[in-house]
Amino acid sequence: MQMHGFGGNVRANQEMAEVEARKAIALDPEDSNALATLSAISLYNYADYEAALEHADYAISVNPNDFHAYLGRARALAFGGRPAEAEEPLLTALRLSPRDPLRSSAINTLAVARYFRADYAEAAKLEQRAIRDYPGYPVPHRWLAASLGQLNRTDEAREALCQALAVTQASFDFFVRQRQPFFRPEDYEHMLDGLRKAGWQG
Repeated sequence: MQMHGFGGNVRANQEMAEVEARKAIALDPEDSNALATLSAISLYNYADYEAALEHADYAISVNPNDFHAYLGRARALAFGGRPAEAEEPLLTALRLSPRDPLRSSAINTLAVARYFRADYAEAAKLEQRAIRDYPGYPVPHRWLAASLGQLNRTDEAREALCQALAVTQASFDFFVRQRQPFFRPEDYEHMLDGLRKAGWQG
């Protein structure tokens, strides 16, 4: 399931994805792609970290080569308050599918896990890599700005913040100006703290 989307129809799209995933699982309870989609839905729609983890783990058990299942497991751990545990499934995903269309999201999630652990220098390096390799993907710009802000690299942070706003204002607004359900309040405030140090006035 592609979770890069944002905007007015995102909820409707997520609801549709859930319906279709449940239909697929009714036909084949071991459909790892549908299970990985339910993992993403459990996280992004309901902030149910345990359900997200269970669906991802089951997907991995039936298909140990499913990139999306490992990514789902990592996201559930990273956003569920266990960022250190997110790194192993992310590295596995990146090894399994070096050209996957969601590789950019995996690199970004690895950076976010490092950010949540206050390893801002490594988070910044990973986001710079994501931006270099996937220039059309807007999310890393935001986390790069926050990471550089935490490192007090003020000029670079401000430049990254300007880029985050320039690449797509809609993405920035969707993820920053309101806390999305999957963001624990403390992690959301942690992100905002970095962005404010980068010069954001929100």
